[in-house]
Amino acid sequence: MKIYVTKYALTKGIQKYEGEPYENGISIIYNNDFPNGYSLMFPCDHHATMSAAITRAKQMQAKKVKSLEKQLEKIKALVSE
Repeated sequence: MKIYVTKYALTKGIQKYEGEPYENGISIIYNNDFPNGYSLMFPCDHHATMSAAITRAKQMQAKKVKSLEKQLEKIKALVSE
């Protein structure tokens, strides 16, 4: 089954792999890019559909932008002192 991985969506984009459900929402992803040829993905890091993966990636992006804006405010406050 196709699994869409969003774990590294902000750096590598949404990635598509072959995988299968394991237990408790965890899935096994098979790919030779991984050291053992497979990797376990937690439920928040993978999705069954591309639309769900895009929604999660947008949430991650919004959270990161908010974090960066907060950092920028702190830096501006230091400079103005």
